[in-house]
This record gives sequence, C-alpha cells and structure tokens, in this order.
Amino acid sequence: MDKRTRANKILHATGNTLASWLIAKITAMVVIGIVTTVGLWLIGIDLALVLGIIAATLYFIPNFGPLISLLPAALIALINDPQTVLYVAILYLSIQTIESYGLTPLLQKRMVNMPPALLISMQMLFGVVAGVLGGILATPLTATGMVMIRMWYVHDVLGDSQAADD
Repeated sequence: MDKRTRANKILHATGNTLASWLIAKITAMVVIGIVTTVGLWLIGIDLALVLGIIAATLYFIPNFGPLISLLPAALIALINDPQTVLYVAILYLSIQTIESYGLTPLLQKRMVNMPPALLISMQMLFGVVAGVLGGILATPLTATGMVMIRMWYVHDVLGDSQAADD
C-alpha cells in the first residue's frame, strides 16, 4: 500500500474516532440535561428546563462544567428556600458522580475505546499546560493520538497486524 493511501486510511480512522467521541459526548449531554431537568422539577425549582439545558451545555467542559452549572441552580434555589440549596447540591453531586463513574467511562470505552486512566491523565496534563481550552480539547486530541499511534507506530513500525484495520 502506498504512503498516500495509508495516510488517507489513517485520517479516515481518526475521523471515525472523533465522530464516535462526539456522539458519546452529545449522548452524555442529553442524558445530563434530561436528568437535571427532571430532578430540579421534582425538587420544585423554577426554570428547571433552562437549568437542565445549561447543565447539558456546560457538561462539554470536563470536570468544571458541572460545577459551573450548579451556581445558577443554587442561586435560584436560594431565592425559593435556603434549605432547597442543599437538595439541589445533592442532586448535582449525584448526577456528577453517576456521570463521572458510570455513564462517561461506559460511553468512552464502548464508542471510542479509550482507557479512563489515560483520559483523566491527559485532561489533567492538558489542563495544566493550556488551561480550560486544554481541558476541553484533551479528550479528542488523546483519541486522535491513540488512533495515529496504533496505526502508524504499532502497525507500520512494529508490524503488529491487529492494528492494521482500526
């Protein structure tokens, strides 16, 4: 296979991986938005749908997005009843825990085939090096790097034929 054809195949595989990552991310965002909306509605918070949309949108920012989305919900809960803030915080903490330890690792492993430990390490590294933007771009860049390393290095350099058609 000539180099141009091989590079095209690698870029196609990289594009497929990024598409899978984006689908996994959007799926998690929709789930977060729905669960947050329903939870806030059950607690009796005004603007539950808007706050659910905010939570879903800010989920795109890894690790800090859910914390940022808690602020408007807590402020609205504080207006209604100071005790409700505790319920809202428990709701957001529960959703974040289920998402972080269940939903996202399951989706990332199934759709992108990315080890969670590598993902967390790269998010921390990119976050330290490039701040919030680094944290946002860490996962797609890591997924892209994994595909390229697997296909170029493992298959082409080391000769492992299992990485040939990834």
